[in-house]
Amino acid sequence: MPGYLYGLDDRGVWIHLYVEGRANLALADGRMVELAQRTRYPWDGEIEIGVTAVSGPGEFSLRPRIPGWCDGQVRIAVNGETVDGWRAPAGYAEVRRVWVPGDVLTLSLPMAVRRIVAHPHLPEQTGQVALMRGPLVYCLEGVDHPGVELRDLVLPVDTPIEATMRNDLLGGVVALHGVADVMPPDRGWDGRLYRSLADIPLEDAAEQTAFTAIPYYAWANREPGRMLVWLRSRR
Repeated sequence: MPGYLYGLDDRGVWIHLYVEGRANLALADGRMVELAQRTRYPWDGEIEIGVTAVSGPGEFSLRPRIPGWCDGQVRIAVNGETVDGWRAPAGYAEVRRVWVPGDVLTLSLPMAVRRIVAHPHLPEQTGQVALMRGPLVYCLEGVDHPGVELRDLVLPVDTPIEATMRNDLLGGVVALHGVADVMPPDRGWDGRLYRSLADIPLEDAAEQTAFTAIPYYAWANREPGRMLVWLRSRR
């Protein structure tokens, strides 16, 4: 467990991953410390790391990993009091103190839905966005959109997207819900692969449809069908 979830050095403990459970760790000076994590991550950004036992007095550091997707927008607290001035130049914050049993280090990670775009030199994704929340990439599946061609969906940049815990879906996941435009190719494309740009009409007003996005890791667990990660986008 220590190698995957935790690391140790002469200053204290590195916390690599956030998963509920307990760990007994040997500090460099020979003391033992027991940590207990309480969290619903990645569905929730609140992570509590409790110090449940320490075999002797003295300072040591807890270094929680700050995911890159947070963009530094993280609140760190000890026993409910915000820790100011922390920095994470190597991707880990450091909180050093004399930890005693009962102390709790809390991380509050931002869990807003983010629209991700690709580098301009990746032409396949030009004008498209992918949806992420926390560390998870999301996708759309045909099973959630009967009668809709997923490739016809266009996501306006100002469309609100709501994250909802769905205990009834895929064993319990946070799903994303919103409204997208439905913009199929005009009839002039029937049976044709190429057209003159001058022959293409201006885009008509689009119909709209509700959409559901699920975590990418969970696709293809219900029935065969289309799946889409990158959605066309427009202002």
